Amino acid sequence: MVERFFMRVLFIGCVHLAFVGVLLSQVSLDTAPVSWSVNAGNEGPLVFLSTGNVDTDGLLLEDAEEELTARSGSMRFAVRKAVDYTPDNSGRWINLPNGDRIWLLGIQSEGARSLGLTFGRFSIPKGAAVYLYDEDRTTVIGALTSVNNHPSKVLTTDKIPGDRLIVEYYEPFSVRHQGDLRIRTVAHTYRDLEAAVIDDFCGIPTGCPEVSAYRQSSAAVVLLALEDGTRYATGTIVNNSNFDGKPYIVTSSNVLQGDPNAWHFTFRRSSLNCEFETSRKFYSTSGAAVRVNDPVSGLALLELHTRPLSSWRVYYAGWDASGATPQHAAVIHHPYGGIKQIAFAAQAPTPIEWNAHMAFRVDGYAPGSTAEASAGAPLINGQFQLTGVMVSGFSECGNPYADFFAPLKNAWSLFQPFLDPFNQTVTVLTGTYLNFGHLDANPTADELVLFPVPARNTLNLVNNGEEAIVGVLIYDLSGRIVSTSRFDGSQLSISELPVGQYVIEAIRERSVIRKTFMKWD
Repeated sequence: MVERFFMRVLFIGCVHLAFVGVLLSQVSLDTAPVSWSVNAGNEGPLVFLSTGNVDTDGLLLEDAEEELTARSGSMRFAVRKAVDYTPDNSGRWINLPNGDRIWLLGIQSEGARSLGLTFGRFSIPKGAAVYLYDEDRTTVIGALTSVNNHPSKVLTTDKIPGDRLIVEYYEPFSVRHQGDLRIRTVAHTYRDLEAAVIDDFCGIPTGCPEVSAYRQSSAAVVLLALEDGTRYATGTIVNNSNFDGKPYIVTSSNVLQGDPNAWHFTFRRSSLNCEFETSRKFYSTSGAAVRVNDPVSGLALLELHTRPLSSWRVYYAGWDASGATPQHAAVIHHPYGGIKQIAFAAQAPTPIEWNAHMAFRVDGYAPGSTAEASAGAPLINGQFQLTGVMVSGFSECGNPYADFFAPLKNAWSLFQPFLDPFNQTVTVLTGTYLNFGHLDANPTADELVLFPVPARNTLNLVNNGEEAIVGVLIYDLSGRIVSTSRFDGSQLSISELPVGQYVIEAIRERSVIRKTFMKWD
């Protein structure tokens, strides 16, 4: 049965090693730092380098003044401290008996609630690994490996709680001196974000049973950390009509600050229930390219350097670029950079004129509200599609001030080449979980050849990969499965399919390959 092979692929799992209280996964291998198992502490206490003091009171005063204006930009929660730390000028090396070596660097920023790093140069060879962790070894980031290399050589990490962290670089003997690391900034968190989320907010955590209908939409919402990981905003990863999993993020152009290569994106930062508690593990990646930045409409489209891993269960949101006013609307966002919450518009949004464009005005929520870091959040319509993006607002708990959302239609001429790449005049698209099984290996498209393309009545598949094809699914552009079949090497009949573009999914023993094809009359 088709269901049998389909379920087999669906339930292929990914095993993680659980060894600490909290592990922050940043497209990394969940392994313990090497120094923990080789008695690296025999070299004596590690000296921590201080990055200097921070005027927290002065920064909070600046933030309070900024909050008096419309909530249109990102929320500052940390301050960048410029440094120049490399294995050549800071820390210490430990040489192991087999010729491998470990670089350890302690960093301290007094009074910080958490610390994060931006590498101005991050390029390490295969076999090497970078870790960040606290002194108590309760929170670990890593192992970051050569998979995290990017041509820009820039990488921003997630945060380690507290005002001290340890950086560890493990370098095998076979690749000695091939690593290139330089830390350019330390992000010192000075705001008490946890208290802000718990004490000053009235939203509904997306883990609550009463909002379970929005679980898929929630899995598409992402927390953005901009300007070397010091400012928060909200965005949404969206589907495109090619159904190819390109990681496009829709957000507000007003929040874009700093080097895009150093922006940091966190997925599934949400609660497991109705409590204001973060799940014990969430996922992140670093770096993006700006595909569209349109200050006139207030919209921006980004493309992540790295696609989210399949094990993260990220949902690629559907969208509505028709400009139709939603009769029912909800906002899913990261207030104060905390867990995802949802607020429901008290009434249908009102279309108004905004910067020579149409905008949706939301006059209060019932229940919920937006907050700092909500800028860029999606306005979700009754069909669970992104229809607008928050570009400004004054909403607060207990005060039904208006928020303003730019419809996707306002920038559609700029977005269309990316979200509808084959120009199928698609203005409404459903969302989807694109990744089943182990797609993380990123099999190349050359492993699957289709002919003839365009096709009329039959389609031939040539499998050039090492894994056997177990079955084949065909989707239309709405994400609906229109054909399922086993694959025995023979031609696929597509005579019953209407003319149009389709996505074919070849399910293999441990991976999946997708390609698009056109059906002609």
